[in-house]
Amino acid sequence: MNISVYTVTLGTRPHYFNKLHAYLTRHKAHIHEWLIGVQGHSENIDINEDSFIKLFQWEKNCGSGEANNRLIRECSGHIIVKLDDDALPYGEDYFVHIKELINLTHAAAILSPYPVGLIQNPGGVLSKEHHVIYSEVLNTFYTLRKVPHIGGFARIMPAQIAKAYTWPDDYSPYNSGKEDVNFSAHCIANNIDMYYLENAIIVEHQESTLGQKTRYESYFKNRG
Repeated sequence: MNISVYTVTLGTRPHYFNKLHAYLTRHKAHIHEWLIGVQGHSENIDINEDSFIKLFQWEKNCGSGEANNRLIRECSGHIIVKLDDDALPYGEDYFVHIKELINLTHAAAILSPYPVGLIQNPGGVLSKEHHVIYSEVLNTFYTLRKVPHIGGFARIMPAQIAKAYTWPDDYSPYNSGKEDVNFSAHCIANNIDMYYLENAIIVEHQESTLGQKTRYESYFKNRG
């Protein structure tokens, strides 16, 4: 079961992108490909295509929804993982657990790792609805939190679900759009379960929301 990872970037936060690049390169034995959509031909992204990295450069910001459409149709993996350019997975077995979780949920659910560094939404969307599943292969109990919405920060999708949806245009010059809201509404309408993991797969919103605003003050200045 192959994993395609994709990332959309404006190239305005190279410190975070470079750390993500280092992590994914270090763990590429578990990843089939990494697709990168660069919005606006940023000079801050100094990266070359190879057998692992597929680079797409667009003249201007097309919005998060359209960026999803463009990159997902190019993904060839059975599992499609969206990682924002400021995401940083934790641990050596991150993608090993993802493959097992997709198997255990029969490639029928949308998943998110446990996010840290979200100051206003610690741990992601809250819910009191939990259940545990067990992996005999990895001897691991996973606790899943069923939710009505999953953020787009580090979303894990079976390819057949991701490719069956077309994101509407959500371009905004002031924020990152609402691609996650649109996709979650689609999942609810089609009875597709969504879960946050409480353990095993963890992702950092690098330096936390507050740290990011301190490091990249100009990036956030004109955003809603």
